[in-house]
Amino acid sequence: MRVKCLEAKGKCQWYAYCSYVVICDVSLMNLKWLSGKVEKTIREDQNIKMTDIRNKVGRKWNIGVFRFIAFRAKTMASIHADSSFQE
Repeated sequence: MRVKCLEAKGKCQWYAYCSYVVICDVSLMNLKWLSGKVEKTIREDQNIKMTDIRNKVGRKWNIGVFRFIAFRAKTMASIHADSSFQE
């Protein structure tokens, strides 16, 4: 769908475009999924801040993550990264 601005007696130059997008199942985006996705980032920087994890997730998958979920995902990813180095 395209919408054109009709204000300013036709001098307005902008258009708005929108469309329907099938929404993926958000239930698949759980803590285990998130920790797996940020594990590489955690391996590269063990001291990464929660806000950086939240910003990365927001940019990449366009979802908001609570601070405690980012903390738990970081903890899980750190444990998994540490255990994989010991094998």
